Amino acid sequence: MECTKVSAAAGGVGTFVVQLLKIRGAKIVGIASESNKAWLEGHGVIHIAYGEGLVNRIRSATNGKIDAFIDLYGPGLYIMFLCPYASSLIISFCEKNIST
Repeated sequence: MECTKVSAAAGGVGTFVVQLLKIRGAKIVGIASESNKAWLEGHGVIHIAYGEGLVNRIRSATNGKIDAFIDLYGPGLYIMFLCPYASSLIISFCEKNIST
């Protein structure tokens, strides 16, 4: 089963993406605020809250394996995941001018 991480998983686009991934049978790790935890878990998503220690919480939830990363949050989160993960697919809806 592929593991897909979705940032902003409980937002307008994120909820749509989560539901499509569930149809495909993917394991989904969804990053969203604590107030969205119930909705995500109700849809079979492993909820990870934003905040300090985010990368470590994701590593723990996925055993360090993510097949795809769909970034609906923006450039800060995108850069954070380029180094720690070698995903086979990264889709980002962030600004083009990212300084590293």
